[in-house]
Amino acid sequence: MGSTEQQEDSRRPSTATEPPSTAAGDTRAAVVEAATAAARSQREATQSLLETQSLPATQSLPATQSSTKSPPPAQSFPSRRFISLDVARGLMLVVSVAVNAWITAPAWFEHAAWAGVHPVDLVFPTFVALSGAGLAFAYARRIPLRPLLSRVIVLALAGLAYNAHAQYLSTGQLDWATFRIPGVLQLYAAIVLVIALLHFVLRRWWAWPLFTIVAATCFALALNRFAAGCPGGALTPECNPSGLFDPALFGVEHIYHQGRFGHDPEGIVALAGATIVACAGASLGHLLKSSRLPARRQALTGLLIVAAFAGTAAALAPLAPPMKRLWTPAFGLGVAAACLAVLLALHLLLDRPAAADRPAAAGRPDHARAIHLATYPLIALGRNSLLVYFGSHVLMTTLVHLPPGSPRGESLAARLSATAPPGIEPALWLVVIALAAWTALACVLHARGLYLRPSGPARRR
Repeated sequence: MGSTEQQEDSRRPSTATEPPSTAAGDTRAAVVEAATAAARSQREATQSLLETQSLPATQSLPATQSSTKSPPPAQSFPSRRFISLDVARGLMLVVSVAVNAWITAPAWFEHAAWAGVHPVDLVFPTFVALSGAGLAFAYARRIPLRPLLSRVIVLALAGLAYNAHAQYLSTGQLDWATFRIPGVLQLYAAIVLVIALLHFVLRRWWAWPLFTIVAATCFALALNRFAAGCPGGALTPECNPSGLFDPALFGVEHIYHQGRFGHDPEGIVALAGATIVACAGASLGHLLKSSRLPARRQALTGLLIVAAFAGTAAALAPLAPPMKRLWTPAFGLGVAAACLAVLLALHLLLDRPAAADRPAAAGRPDHARAIHLATYPLIALGRNSLLVYFGSHVLMTTLVHLPPGSPRGESLAARLSATAPPGIEPALWLVVIALAAWTALACVLHARGLYLRPSGPARRR
């Protein structure tokens, strides 16, 4: 730069042919010119930086900043909710609501009596696996203990209230001597607590799938060891760990059907298996939450995790056969693997393209708008999954048993089915009514930003 050369010339000694006064004057002029050029360069650099950062013209930078300041960092878009999880929950809820409303389902569709897996057996474990992924998003950074305890207590109390409601509808009275203590909501509350506390120990995303596989293996070995002491070396309703531990913990009169079936599907043994399913969901949730992995590596790693869970389920099946009644690892990890494969595919289809379109959020492309409209009902259901999942159970239990003491064929549910238009199966008509009602309610709540949380209704932030 010219000013640098002038400064170098000013530092050179004057020759003998130059008069001393003239040399001194030239030196002062060179210094002034160099300072002027440096100031001009500083102003140009400052103006360029202001234009780059789009600062107001009246806003100036500190005088200590120089023209060598590094350029502003690349733009980073604010994080957004993973809609793939909401869509996956929405799909699960469509199945759940339909199953609850199908009051005349055949025996092969209902819960398996003991060993084996029927279609209905897949619904709640799917909810648990997706809840595990959601808990990974919720507790990835911190675990607020007071809201956590409040959430667990509210869920447990709501579960006890549901048990009281169901007992009153079926018997016409509340009998505390035979009141059931375990339940679906109580089991879910315990899962939330355990998964949240595990976040204090499992700090890395890769620790979750590793812990899940180790825990599943230990649980399968424990079940196999117990079965070795049973007649024929197999778990039966008369010989299983739930029939031993749950009556000892809750009392035989306070478990599933007062212990007549030899187990409790939401008891302490079921909690061990359900927690493994939730850990499997948290494994993929933490992987998707990790922003350090490139998209391709994240997808491949997710596929490896799903394959590892499926392979572990197959390997553990000889130790403890698949059954929902005890939440055996072969059953739980198998359901979780299928569920997480769907969640991973939805993430690659919905979340990754959405991230690429974020700069154009103000003018949503037509294809993105179409996807948004198509997934809106599922997202609305997924955002209120707790309300829809358990609310549909409560509602159908009520409709089936009202009026109190009425035969099943004369209940409110049967009367609603009888309103089916000509040519439509009555059982199918009740399913349509239930799906339409819950979807409409979820869409209205979603449009207003209202979501049911265990600590109370919450608004969208």
